[in-house]
Order: sequence, then structure tokens, then C-alpha cells
Amino acid sequence: MKKTKLIPPCTYQGGKQRYAKQIVDIIFDENDINTKTKFYDLCCGSGSITLELINRGVNPKNITMIDKSMWGMFYKQIGDGTFDTDVLKECLNRIPSEKFLVQDYMKSLAERETDDNDVYIYLLLQASSFGGKQVDMINGKWKHHGFRSYWQPTETSVRKSPVNPMQPTQDELLKRVCRIVEECKGVNAVHDDILNVKIEHNENTIIYI
Repeated sequence: MKKTKLIPPCTYQGGKQRYAKQIVDIIFDENDINTKTKFYDLCCGSGSITLELINRGVNPKNITMIDKSMWGMFYKQIGDGTFDTDVLKECLNRIPSEKFLVQDYMKSLAERETDDNDVYIYLLLQASSFGGKQVDMINGKWKHHGFRSYWQPTETSVRKSPVNPMQPTQDELLKRVCRIVEECKGVNAVHDDILNVKIEHNENTIIYI
């Protein structure tokens, strides 16, 4: 049975999801890649490049992801096996079923005190972020640029389909994350600034930034 392709959990402004295949094509075409090749994905963000490498058969243990944003924390938990999909399910189940209420729910969620569930809340906030703009945490406070509202087309609208407040939907977000949890075990992820991390470089190391 064909393995389901890994894709990032949600939309993220600056993410390389559309170009990951072409970027990894270049990496493979211009280098002698083997089973011992080590990859560094610097400022990895939502993980498009790493996920495409794993789609190509690269062992997650041969990849080091580094990012100081909440994505770094997410992939660190994925790699060390501490990310709990049951907690994510609970967070998703609390989202109002009425789509027109989701925007206000995310606004209130972003105003709450941070806690041990920050990485799970982050996924909800980022999936709801207006334009996929980056949601971040600074000094214990969520920083964002607003959240999507539920929009339905009118008779004169150019767009004919509704705009959902979350992209992807709750069910799809959970599916994507569960695939990542299953397929990315052992990835080396560092939640830190790339300037603080020592990179072990040799002739069989590929560094992408």
C-alpha cells in the first residue's frame, strides 16, 4: 500500500510547501546522497523540507531541524516522542462546532495564560491565523495578526465557495499531525536560534537554510 505523503500541519506564511519537491530535487541532483548523509534543516519552520526528505526515504534520525519559533518546540516533541495526539484531540474538540464562532474562540484562546499545552494551542492558532501569518510567543504572550472569520459567498461574489476559519479543518489538521507523529519519530529537533547550535559538518553533510 502506498504511504500517505507527509505535509506540514497547517498554512504558514513563508512555508516552502509549494516548492519543497523542487528544492529537494536540486539537493538530490547536485549531491551524492546515501544512507549515511546527514541533513540540517535550519530555520525549519513548518517543516516542509524535512517532510519532503522523509517522503523520499531519508531516515528521520539523519535529519536535524532547528527553529526558535514554536515550530521548533513542536518538532522537538515529535522527535523525542513526547507529543500527545490525545491532548491535541481534546484541544480540537473544544473548538465551537458553529464556524462563525471560531474566530472569537481563537481570539480568546490567544489571550489565555500560557501553560504546558502551548504547542497544541499553537497549532490551533496558526491554522486559524489570517493569511497564514506567523503566530509566535514573546515573553509568555501570544503574538498574532488576527484570525480568519467564516465567510460565505453572496450572489455577486467572485469566489463561490465558503472560506473556513481554519485551514486545514480540525479533522485534516489532526490527520496530518498523526502522520507526522508516526513517520518522524527520531528526528533531531532543536528549539533554539540557529546561531546557538553547533553543526557537525563534513563531506557527507547537507545544510539547507
